[in-house]
Amino acid sequence: TFTAAPTHYPAPIRLMHAKNITLQGLTVGGGVGDHLIETAALQNFLVDGCTLQNMSVASSTDNKTREALQLDLAVHDSIYPGCHQDGTMMQNVTIQNCTFRNVSRGVGGHSLLLNAYHENIKILNNTFTDVREECIIAGNYYNCEISGNIIKNCGSGIVFQYAKSNKKT
Repeated sequence: TFTAAPTHYPAPIRLMHAKNITLQGLTVGGGVGDHLIETAALQNFLVDGCTLQNMSVASSTDNKTREALQLDLAVHDSIYPGCHQDGTMMQNVTIQNCTFRNVSRGVGGHSLLLNAYHENIKILNNTFTDVREECIIAGNYYNCEISGNIIKNCGSGIVFQYAKSNKKT
């Protein structure tokens, strides 16, 4: 169990440019970071039976786009300082049997790169409860499966995006 202190920033767990990572049976919550688990440029990433909960309503960065589990790409040093900024996308990701409760957003990201895609993404059999905004944001996903998820008392369900008008994304 990882419970960040009320003023903790950044995300309690950050993973970048790695392969064959499994997070299983974790509970993560608290802090004022923009994400609870922050990832970029991973291959073969499994999140199974985890609980992501109790994100602060306010962020230390005043960011309005805050996912409990961020799936992202390495393209800007303000997001991933110290990470090689080569645009590597996520590949072979499975998020299954997890609980997202009392968070800003559930799973996803908000950065897009023209003609680059997160590939083989599976979001299966998760429960989303009291998610203030979107439960799943699938941005530039290719070969994606989203099924068996339960969504209760949430701002919205699943959003697929392949273009954005905001210059910052």
